[in-house]
Amino acid sequence: MNARVKRIATHGIMTALILVGLLLPGFGIVSLAVLPIIAVCVTSITLGIVDGLISAFTFALISFISGFIGATPFAQVFVNPLISVLPRLLLAPVAYFSYKLIAQNSENRARKYTALTVAGILTCVVNTAGVVGMLLAFHFGTTFGDIVIGWEWLTVLLLTNFVIEVIICAIVCPPLILALASFLKRNTHAQDYKK
Repeated sequence: MNARVKRIATHGIMTALILVGLLLPGFGIVSLAVLPIIAVCVTSITLGIVDGLISAFTFALISFISGFIGATPFAQVFVNPLISVLPRLLLAPVAYFSYKLIAQNSENRARKYTALTVAGILTCVVNTAGVVGMLLAFHFGTTFGDIVIGWEWLTVLLLTNFVIEVIICAIVCPPLILALASFLKRNTHAQDYKK
């Protein structure tokens, strides 16, 4: 399989993860919204910053569109591109550059794994900080269905969903990125995948 086909297949899989994460409900308190964060992190590190930005833009665009068609009253907050688009576009540079900064082209497996773990965590933190920060800035005190955007909501969000998402990103991103990078290197001569 050549590099171009692998790159297109990777984008297709990551776009599917983004769609599943944004359009399907979660399990109890765990939202599947962590899947798009993982997809952007994986794409940014395995394929590079440009491809990561494509995945981040896909995440942002689907978030924006879901604001118009969302089934819950809360979904309407995502029609504001400062909430749905801007924070998502920051994910690719955060994942890519945090990994590069820590890994520093080292062949040390422990260092690479640590860099991947930190990149996954930082990508999740930046997503949450960006979206929640914008929500608080634009909608503090606003009620959406049974959700009131305020300090109590923020505390519950940070102590439950955010902690779970950070743990999931820290556990899932490194092995997924290593496996995908290994797959992309195999039988590929047209491109260099030394991530």
